[in-house]
Amino acid sequence: MPKTRAQKEQLIQKYKEALSQAKAIVFASLTNLKSKELAELKEKIKAQEGESLVIKNRLFAMALKEKNLSLPAEILDRPLLCLFGYQDEIAPIKTAIDFAAEHSKPEALGALFNQNFIDPARVKELALLPGRNELYQNLLGLLKLPALRLIQDLTYHQRRLVFILNNYLNERSQNG
Repeated sequence: MPKTRAQKEQLIQKYKEALSQAKAIVFASLTNLKSKELAELKEKIKAQEGESLVIKNRLFAMALKEKNLSLPAEILDRPLLCLFGYQDEIAPIKTAIDFAAEHSKPEALGALFNQNFIDPARVKELALLPGRNELYQNLLGLLKLPALRLIQDLTYHQRRLVFILNNYLNERSQNG
């Protein structure tokens, strides 16, 4: 059923909002993607506070033009799935690449990262980077490490003294 002009304008507005809010957008091919796999991918993106949309190419091209963004023409020539990452820049990229590795589809066609288009090879490189949560966990571990070492250093002599006294008591009890 064809969409009315009002519906199309509403869709363009939705695309523009998603484009302005997203920190990263991955473009994936919908070719040979089954509905069950699509639903699974959408769930994974949603779990990472993102959104996935099967887009109308002409309307999306209009939204891109209004936002002064551009994509290579060959990307908008096929059915597209857009994965929008609103919280973490790397999360939708990692999810798309990991999902493609598991299911051998959908093919990542590129991404908008920091308002610039990046090619599929670069997308795969970015997927190797740790996500925001992983970086926070690493940072927290590094911040806790000096305190843990200080505690170990302060308690070392006490533990050593307890060990020596236990050995002394064990020797006395064995000797009679």
